[in-house]
Amino acid sequence: KNWGMNLGLKPVTRISYDISQTTRLAGIDSVFYQYQGNGGSYQAFLGTAYGTKNLSVGVNVGWMFGNKDLSTRINFINDSVRYVRAKYSDSTSFGGFFLKAGIQYQLVLSGDMNLRLGATYSAQNRLNAKRDLSRETYQPGPRGDITQDSVYKVSSQSGQIVMPSSYGVAVMLEKVDKWMFGAEFNATSWSNYSFYGQPDAVRDNWTLRIGGQFIPGITSKNYWNRVAYRAGFYFGPDYINLGQDLNTWAASFGLGLPIRRNVYTNQYTTLNTTFEVGGRGNRSNAIRESMFRVTLGFNLSDIWFTRRQYQ
Repeated sequence: KNWGMNLGLKPVTRISYDISQTTRLAGIDSVFYQYQGNGGSYQAFLGTAYGTKNLSVGVNVGWMFGNKDLSTRINFINDSVRYVRAKYSDSTSFGGFFLKAGIQYQLVLSGDMNLRLGATYSAQNRLNAKRDLSRETYQPGPRGDITQDSVYKVSSQSGQIVMPSSYGVAVMLEKVDKWMFGAEFNATSWSNYSFYGQPDAVRDNWTLRIGGQFIPGITSKNYWNRVAYRAGFYFGPDYINLGQDLNTWAASFGLGLPIRRNVYTNQYTTLNTTFEVGGRGNRSNAIRESMFRVTLGFNLSDIWFTRRQYQ
């Protein structure tokens, strides 16, 4: 009755870019650059929590893992002089344990009106990593690049990636099974991040999120009255350090679509959809991006360890 547990696998970051640039070098000729990156990180976790009437405490532990593959290709464009092509590549795989804890307090304002206060903390963790580095010349072939000469090459170099700690606080006002509205503040100490002992061009950042949901009638026979309609907004400075503020923002809209209805127990199955649109930077920044994201997810639950009432 007072204990629960969860498990899951979720993506944390993603690398996916292919950028080309052509410029002219003084005294030489035109040169073509191609920057490519692929990879990402994920978390596989197991969580447990225990609660009383008003207070709940929980913890998630798990394994964070992933990889990143970065490469830069350089090709001189010249009709009279033959230049060799160059490629710089960096391939890294990593993994390590992580820990996240949370606490929540619920204050009953009236019969079906609650105020919830919560806080979370993610500890700093060190991920063990191995990477392959190469600096080489090449020629394109029918089945991929053909290496001509390796200027520098390192295989399976061991090191560590330090992921920073973070914390969050939140407040939510809820009318049970009708509506909820809340705000959340998160901060991360990115200045403590390091990759193989080297810091990066990142800085501490924070994010403020505001949002809510509305359910017209959770026990209604009309399906669309049982759907949870959601909307939210977030903003804050980006963690990338360019010497000036690089603000990020996004607005999201979504639906919580019930698949299995059971009003007599806490069991539920919900299909969650979200559409998000936002941006990063502005006309005065070196980086300016617009983005949209579509998300699809499931909430699945069941009651375990229930003692039989009848044989």
